[in-house]
Amino acid sequence: MKVSGKRLMRVLALILILILAVDTFHSAAPVQAENTQSADQVQTDQNTSAAYSDRISYYYYIRQYTDAIKPKEEISVNLKPAAEYSDMACVSTYTDQEGSKGGLRIGDENGTVTFRVDIPESGLYNIALTYLALTDSSADILLGVMIDEELPYAEASSCLLGRTFQNGEIRQDENGDDLRPIATQLQVWRTQYLSDLSGVNGELYFYFEKGEHLISLVSEGVPFLLENITVGQQPYILSYKDYVSLHKQQGTVNTEGIIRIVQAENFSSQSNSTLWPVQDKTSPLTEPFDYNTIKLNTAGGSQWKTPGQWISWEIEVPEDGFYQIGIKYRQNYLEGLYSSRRLLIDGEVPFTELENIRFEYDSQWQMKVLESESGRPYSIYLTAGTHTLTLENVMGDLSTTLDVVQTVISNLNELYLSVIMVTSSDPDPYRDYYLGKNFPELSNQLIENANLLFEEANRLIEEVGEKGSESAFLEDIAYNLITYAENIEDLTYKGRISNLRTDITSLSNKVSELGEQALDID
Repeated sequence: MKVSGKRLMRVLALILILILAVDTFHSAAPVQAENTQSADQVQTDQNTSAAYSDRISYYYYIRQYTDAIKPKEEISVNLKPAAEYSDMACVSTYTDQEGSKGGLRIGDENGTVTFRVDIPESGLYNIALTYLALTDSSADILLGVMIDEELPYAEASSCLLGRTFQNGEIRQDENGDDLRPIATQLQVWRTQYLSDLSGVNGELYFYFEKGEHLISLVSEGVPFLLENITVGQQPYILSYKDYVSLHKQQGTVNTEGIIRIVQAENFSSQSNSTLWPVQDKTSPLTEPFDYNTIKLNTAGGSQWKTPGQWISWEIEVPEDGFYQIGIKYRQNYLEGLYSSRRLLIDGEVPFTELENIRFEYDSQWQMKVLESESGRPYSIYLTAGTHTLTLENVMGDLSTTLDVVQTVISNLNELYLSVIMVTSSDPDPYRDYYLGKNFPELSNQLIENANLLFEEANRLIEEVGEKGSESAFLEDIAYNLITYAENIEDLTYKGRISNLRTDITSLSNKVSELGEQALDID
């Protein structure tokens, strides 16, 4: 059956509205805004409850395949569209354009383009696209991805293909104040593993059984050139121990007496036009610094907070060898937590330890040397010449916290919806609803979820080394759940059912906040 882009997006919009509060980065809880109960409201609650029982999100999807293997095979997809499954008006071919021998132009109109692929072994696979974002548009390239004409999970409805921008030179006005440079979009080929719009889940996995399958790309009408689709796994990355051992075997030695400083505001390219150099006058430690004029002297800031955003710098070194890298930073956004970044050199992560670099909270500027847990600086191999260093925003270890909070949100939603099926969302405080009898496990379930939050708060305190606002928040919600559990019948008294609803909403909002990891670089 051919499914148009518009029709799919309408269906997805309905799905996403119904699962809004359960999944990551959806801020509203499945509750009614009105305090008056009606037959229509009861029916809405019933429909919402049914929707939750049928939800499909990546969080739940991937947990169905915890034992599935990740085959090493790499399959190149034949780019000949399956015409009977495709909207051919939204796809055309190109040859010898933009440095590519040939491929497809997709997205001049909304529609679906479908390809056949033969999978040699059942398992979980990533999907990579080699593409060119055309500069005649700066709109996000969002693709829905269907497998065998079905959406595998909600997040697959909005896979984002990134663009590349480059800032112009920083100029000064007649007063000597720096002027914000203008960002220009670059037309460059990129190979990107599919991830969803939020970026929270990292590179997405898709499960395939052995045999022939259909992969469909659903376009929202933003054109791009597609050179290749690959089904496989991300490249294997060595551990630091193996990385250093390999280069030492090849005769690499430490360099001495070489220092190169790159000012963060002079980045060479970035993922968004809104990532521009930022002024900081809070400390004379920033470079350059001037009390009397505006100096754009840092990079990042509150604009650099979304997973998947990246900034690149170019650095030139005079000789081959091992180098150490230090980053002057300030992370005063997530109190009691950390922001995480991935370091790539010339587009590749040198070793696994650089996939998740923590920048701890501190209101002052800090110098961070990239080093092991034992405090020994990493030796990073560079050849003589110019290299591109990229810092990409990633969730890092906070993904564990998000998993726990997501689980609690899901559990509490189901409990809440079950209770209001009996009490309504505005229960009569003078009526006995016999909640203990109707829901004999409710008290234990609330305590179990409270314990999940307590355990995660303790883990965060242990990781960071101090109690911050985020761990305190989790503890506050956990204490509320304990209070509800101590006397279940009181849930219908003095608005406590509304308080539970508020707690669910607060947890959902906290998930959104934790996904925003801003960072300043000097």
